[in-house]
Amino acid sequence: MGVMHLAGAGLLFLATTISANGTFYWIILGYSLLYMPTIALSNSVAFHQMSDPGKPIPWIRVFGTIGWIVAGLLIGGLGIEKTESTFHLAAGASALLGLVSFALRIRRQRSTGLRRVRAGKGAVVRQEAPKRGLRLQRPWRGSIRVI
Repeated sequence: MGVMHLAGAGLLFLATTISANGTFYWIILGYSLLYMPTIALSNSVAFHQMSDPGKPIPWIRVFGTIGWIVAGLLIGGLGIEKTESTFHLAAGASALLGLVSFALRIRRQRSTGLRRVRAGKGAVVRQEAPKRGLRLQRPWRGSIRVI
C-alpha cells in the first residue's frame, strides 16, 4: 500500500509537468489504477484492527465527510483550484499516506474458524452430488423442472 501511494505521488507530481492532454490523461489513469486498490486495502486493515467494526463505522463516515469538506474549503480558500498546486498538494498528501503506510503496526491475523485452502493439490475440493437436480422434460410440457 505504501509503494502504491508513493508511486501515485510521483505520478501526480509528473502530471504537473506535462503539457500534452493525451499524456496527461494516461498519467491520471495510471494514478487512478494505483490509488483505487489502496481504498480496499486500507478498509481491510482498518476492519482487522477493530474489535467490533459495527460501532465506529458511523463516526468514521462522519469524519470522512468532514475531511472531504475541509479539503474542498482549503483548496477553494487558497484559490489553487485552477493551478497545478492542487496536484502538488495531492502529491504531498499521497506521499504522506505512503510513509504512514510503512509505519503501520503489523498484527497477526485473527483466526476466523475457517480453514484456509492452499494452492496446489490441496486447492481441489470434491463436492458432493447435489441432492436436487435438473431434469429436462418434453418440450410441450416445459423445458426444465427442478426435482
